[in-house]
Amino acid sequence: MTVTASETAYPAGFNPFDVAWLTRIYEVDAALRRHEPVSRPLPGIVYVTRHEDCRSVLRDVRTYRSTGGMRAPGVVVPEEQLLFNEMDPPIHPRMRRLLIDAFKPERLSTLDAFLEDLAKRSVDAIVERLDAGEAADLVTALTIPMGNESTIRLLGFPSDDADRVVGWTKEVMHSDWPSFNRREREGDAEGLEGFPEFRDYVDAAVRERRVSDDEATDLVSNFARVEVEGCPLSDVQARTAVAHMFLAGISTATNLLGNALYELVLRPSLYQQVREDRSLVAGVIEESLRFRSPVNFVTRAVAEPVVISGVEVEPGERVVASLASAGRDEEVFGPDAGAFRPERENADQHLAFAPGAHYCVGRALARSEATAGINAVLDAFPELSLQDAAAFDNVPVPFEWGPARLLVTR
Repeated sequence: MTVTASETAYPAGFNPFDVAWLTRIYEVDAALRRHEPVSRPLPGIVYVTRHEDCRSVLRDVRTYRSTGGMRAPGVVVPEEQLLFNEMDPPIHPRMRRLLIDAFKPERLSTLDAFLEDLAKRSVDAIVERLDAGEAADLVTALTIPMGNESTIRLLGFPSDDADRVVGWTKEVMHSDWPSFNRREREGDAEGLEGFPEFRDYVDAAVRERRVSDDEATDLVSNFARVEVEGCPLSDVQARTAVAHMFLAGISTATNLLGNALYELVLRPSLYQQVREDRSLVAGVIEESLRFRSPVNFVTRAVAEPVVISGVEVEPGERVVASLASAGRDEEVFGPDAGAFRPERENADQHLAFAPGAHYCVGRALARSEATAGINAVLDAFPELSLQDAAAFDNVPVPFEWGPARLLVTR
């Protein structure tokens, strides 16, 4: 027999899409896992908190569709403007092949020296500020450059453009565009038309690659020249593909490194232990991905009737799979799932990279960026302190978890 979700396990007014709830999200998720693992906090929204249910949602592309999942109810995005994580078969497997090729291990290995040098240069700038008696922000000085400049390099853009691009990326992500695919700016504009500087920058690069005789293998060149079933990508498709790499590559990697550094600096004894034994860095990264997933949740649109842990879900509803909650599920990670413990043997069972058809192709790069960044900090500082350990200021995006700033002192 199936049951319908009650309305008692979460506090009144709970809305997972409202950034105001971020400060309480782990508390709310814990209560829901215990008492109401599948709930309806909003009309048409089914919120799923247990690891097993979230994993099933991510892997079942027939029942749970990506198209329309991340947008506000009723918003229909033209096919040319779909991000990779919004695509369903048959178009998604064809487009995903472009990304898989770009993230081949042999290609990523060429970035190792670049990442180590970038991390060292970034940390050297932090040392200068601290030597001058000033506080330094690890996010501004390290985590953002690591995610931004490595993505810029992979795409094939000049490194000098990194600051401009990250500014545009924040403008897009912190607007209404993620929900509505529109932005009102000097008139209502659909898609990325509402961000003319960003749009023109990407379009110019794609046009240049289309006519160039250069055999460049950067990702923008791939998007500009590739054919899918005998047809090149349209200008809008290429623009959207490039934009997705900016939006996904920068924010996720930045949050991962920022979260991991926060946990380390917050725990002086652990910091010293990892500084002395660098083999522990990998465990810190996996435990950070589990403990504070850089992406709080993913959404899917329900295409067929389904029952999730005894709760009937109907076509047309949207499922919000809480990756943050799945990472702290006591059924998988034990009674101490709410503790940060880098030696945890099964930390890699987290869902932070959304395993399934949309399994993050940049996960190896994100781990490499985090490794380089953490090692550079450990090399430079025997110890660090947070200026205000109690104040974790999260980025103002409901589906992301990462520090907006990390002010440190010696």
